[in-house]
Amino acid sequence: VASGVQMEAESVEDNGDGILFNVYCFNAQPGIAIDYATGDSHQDDSIVADASKSTTAAEANVQTYVLNTNTKKFHKESCNSAKSMDASNKKIYTGSRQEIIDMGYEACGVCKP
Repeated sequence: VASGVQMEAESVEDNGDGILFNVYCFNAQPGIAIDYATGDSHQDDSIVADASKSTTAAEANVQTYVLNTNTKKFHKESCNSAKSMDASNKKIYTGSRQEIIDMGYEACGVCKP
């Protein structure tokens, strides 16, 4: 059984301005233990049953950043450098900081995202 599914989309007509996301949805259910090797599942009372109060580490690290595709720098949305960036170099990205670094980008020295 898969541990989850990754969904990614980008609107092609506007180069991602309308729709741009990359999300991993975990195959998990509160109060249920899943054996991903066999697909078996069973109730597990030791797992928190209130999903609204639990947040995975991956979800906690997901933020929206502004990427400069020309300089390979990434910024917080509130950064003045991001606000003054040429639209042809600007790409909005939602994901983790580490994912952006893995794509070859460096953090802005001004806003330090």
